[in-house]
Amino acid sequence: MNEEVGNDGKNTDGWKVYKGMEGIPFRSKGGQPPLVKSSDPDHIQPTLTHDVKVKVYDMTDEKQLEEYTEMLQFCVSGKGRILDRFIEFDKLKGNWKVFVSWAAYYWENPSENNNDRKQYT
Repeated sequence: MNEEVGNDGKNTDGWKVYKGMEGIPFRSKGGQPPLVKSSDPDHIQPTLTHDVKVKVYDMTDEKQLEEYTEMLQFCVSGKGRILDRFIEFDKLKGNWKVFVSWAAYYWENPSENNNDRKQYT
């Protein structure tokens, strides 16, 4: 899983990820997280955003089982949320597969959080 948090300035998919607030990491394409006070206006306060991830895990593969466990821990710790999960037995291969989609939460600087995304009006 590439949601390694706590390593300040760790590069993840073009974002630098830092320790954030309330257990949710802060990410930025620029430099350090801004120093913002609660009394500052809303338009400069960090905003909560998310990325949706999807993966099928093969439970007989040790590495995939470890990744699946990390993703579950990531969600249980409050940094993400499981959206869908389907478990099925593959009779041909004789193993269990898990399809899961989850959202990974991040705080972002409001001036950055819609630069790469389509604007809806």
